[in-house]
Amino acid sequence: MENRKLLVLKMVNLALSEVEFNGGLPPGADDFVALVTQYGGGASVTREEVEAVLNRPLKELVDVCVAGTSL
Repeated sequence: MENRKLLVLKMVNLALSEVEFNGGLPPGADDFVALVTQYGGGASVTREEVEAVLNRPLKELVDVCVAGTSL
């Protein structure tokens, strides 16, 4: 089973792609979290899971993505 936080990171990436495609950032952080949770699909990702990932230092997130390990 895939690590939940890596799944959230993938969904954050999809949301960023969607925001970029639409030509701008949403008005606020709450809107961005809502956009990310739309990509939960069958995974039923919660707002708390998204916020936990987004509150991590960027370097730590990048290291985790590169290593494929859990947070």
